[in-house]
Amino acid sequence: MDTKYDELSSRVSAMLAGGENQEVEFKESLSGLQSDHLVAFANSTHGGTMLIGVREYQTEEGHQRGEIIGCPVGDVEKLSIINRAESCIPSVELEIVVENAAQLPFFRIEIPTGNDPPYCTAGGTYKIRGNARTNALTPARLLRLFMDNESQEFLERFRNATVALEAGLFTTENKITRELEGLFGNLVALQRVIEEVFGSAEEAASLADHSTQLTHDTQAMVLELNRRLTTLEKQTLPRLEQKLDFLLRKRH
Repeated sequence: MDTKYDELSSRVSAMLAGGENQEVEFKESLSGLQSDHLVAFANSTHGGTMLIGVREYQTEEGHQRGEIIGCPVGDVEKLSIINRAESCIPSVELEIVVENAAQLPFFRIEIPTGNDPPYCTAGGTYKIRGNARTNALTPARLLRLFMDNESQEFLERFRNATVALEAGLFTTENKITRELEGLFGNLVALQRVIEEVFGSAEEAASLADHSTQLTHDTQAMVLELNRRLTTLEKQTLPRLEQKLDFLLRKRH
């Protein structure tokens, strides 16, 4: 959706009164707008604004001011601005606003600091805004911009990984907690069953001890019975066999 002011916005009024500076630049016509200017503001710390259709002049007191001279503000002109922004690498995001539309219209182009610096033109030229001018990026400054961007991306990835890890640990903790709660619930249910069967936990323990003692007593009885059977086999049975043999011989 296009933004258009029939008169001057308070923002532009302040810019015209303040003249060009680190964040504001005037151009008399659209032909003066180059991709260099767009990447320069996108690479700068605070971004900036370009007024197209405004001429800079100097007052008698020596102050710089902006004078509105106007420019065509149709769809063709807007498309031309967009094409220049999209030709940059990566594409420069901007906002196009028409000011003073009811009298002498001109463009206000807002270029915020880019999210993916450093930016360059289609021809590979790197620029940055400084001292109210568009300056070439030195290799050292270019490297610093690149490293800052990479560091920011690393921190963002690290932050996302940390959030994912915390979420995973939280999920695992919840799962373990649920399993422990389930196990505890099963133990409680088992205890209730035991109490219902044996009357109470104390009685169950007592019965278990009694059962163990009974098992020991039974084992002792079995051993004693086995001993007696062995004795019977070794002593009594031979004597019975002798008596039976004597009786049989006597009958014959």
